[in-house]
Amino acid sequence: VAKKNRRKVFELFGKLVNARSTASASSLLKQIKGKDKQAKAYIEEQGLENFCRASIKPPRFGHTTSNIAESLNCWLRELRALNYLELMEGTRRFMLEKSSKRLKDLEKSKEEEGPIPRVKSAIKKNAKTARKHHEAIRKSGETER
Repeated sequence: VAKKNRRKVFELFGKLVNARSTASASSLLKQIKGKDKQAKAYIEEQGLENFCRASIKPPRFGHTTSNIAESLNCWLRELRALNYLELMEGTRRFMLEKSSKRLKDLEKSKEEEGPIPRVKSAIKKNAKTARKHHEAIRKSGETER
């Protein structure tokens, strides 16, 4: 990449990697060609399907995404410096504490207000849907008596 266009080509390349449509990817590729033909030739030689989000065909699973990795890194931050057995024990303890807290929260919500709010909203939503379906069936005369 020519020195004078290096920063702009790198910026365009970053956008190309994250492009969500083939149209935007080809537009970015044309812009890169305008800045540096060698860079465009190299990208085409490597193949967009190897690094451009728009060119990667589904299914896109079987790997750790950055959100999962960042979440895992966050709660393992303090445990990372420990040896393997201490790390495993810390992980086990963390999971037990998390499960215990969720169980206590569930028990507390049962005593105070019935099901947890998420379950309550699902029950209300399903009840409304069921009523609508029941009314539609009754009006159409398809119910047996």
